[in-house]
Amino acid sequence: MKGKKHWRKILIAVVLACALVAALLEGNSLIERLQLTKLGIVLGVSVDRDEQDYVVCAQLVEASSVNTPQSGPAYQVIVGKGKTLMGAFDHIKAQSSLYPAYAHCKVLFVGEELTKNGLDGVMKSLLTGNLLSGDVQVVATQGEAKKTITSKVPILTTSSAYMAEDNVLVSQIGGRKLVTIKDYCAKLDGKSGTKYLPYAIAVRAEPPTGQTQGQTDNVFLYDLDNTVAFDQDGNPHVYGKEVTRAVGLLEAKGGQVTAYDDKGGYVTVAISKVRRVRAYAPAHVVGNYYYSVRVIEQTLSDANPDAEYVQRLVADAIDKQMRQTEEECRKDNVDIFSLQGRLYKRYGQVWPLEEITWERNISVQCL
Repeated sequence: MKGKKHWRKILIAVVLACALVAALLEGNSLIERLQLTKLGIVLGVSVDRDEQDYVVCAQLVEASSVNTPQSGPAYQVIVGKGKTLMGAFDHIKAQSSLYPAYAHCKVLFVGEELTKNGLDGVMKSLLTGNLLSGDVQVVATQGEAKKTITSKVPILTTSSAYMAEDNVLVSQIGGRKLVTIKDYCAKLDGKSGTKYLPYAIAVRAEPPTGQTQGQTDNVFLYDLDNTVAFDQDGNPHVYGKEVTRAVGLLEAKGGQVTAYDDKGGYVTVAISKVRRVRAYAPAHVVGNYYYSVRVIEQTLSDANPDAEYVQRLVADAIDKQMRQTEEECRKDNVDIFSLQGRLYKRYGQVWPLEEITWERNISVQCL
């Protein structure tokens, strides 16, 4: 009899414990839901500098609206100003009814004026002050970065999402590497390599059929196939597609190259792999670059060219593009291929750019 009462007490205790745990879990779930409704997930941030203050914009989505397919997520842009970056970020928090969460921020836009003056300090403050993750992509913009983050794009819901995806695409098809806050700050000493960033230029989108231009005045696409690189004195220089793709020939994982023969025919190849082996001497870099490619299209005068001829043609085209890019950038005192930085890591010495020579040996193999 005593044994039955003992087991009954144990059973009652277990049931009560389960009920208590369930209540606590439900309470936590309720608290989490209440917190979620007040959370704003930041997708992108822009930073500009006016005559007096830093101007920071945060593009965020209400966390509670992410799973509402009928109306879609609710996006908003909050503008903060302050004498310091921290003050501008605090101003955003004070103005918004949502708590801005920056953990999911994908991209940072920096305005043209800031690129010309004060960018190094901003990047260092963002990283050391833990205002943004060091893994956030950085994109320099033509004009105000605020205009970029507040503009509409016809492809994705927000300009931040569109720009982050397009930046990745440019890198994948042969442009310069993505640059994060951490990457940029690693070169602040001016000796570890040339600082450069993707450079976004706005292109007004054509209105869809049935709409007038006035209905799409604030709808833009962005050309990210440009690069802004900084010279020895920190001055920015903007370059177009040719320089961007030439940098990508060494830095990126893929891309395409088109080579022409002496009769106007051409062959286009896709780069599948590149292997880099470098050797150094004082003020001299020897680069051995091995490309594995596959032919995409060709209209060469010889309808059935042998592989050796195609490989030599493509190798010459790659070398020419690198040489022309290096010469163009050296006129601006820009070490676009970071030869100075490589030599510094090797010897601990910085040579003037005009004293450095670069020997290239390029080998191409058709798969």
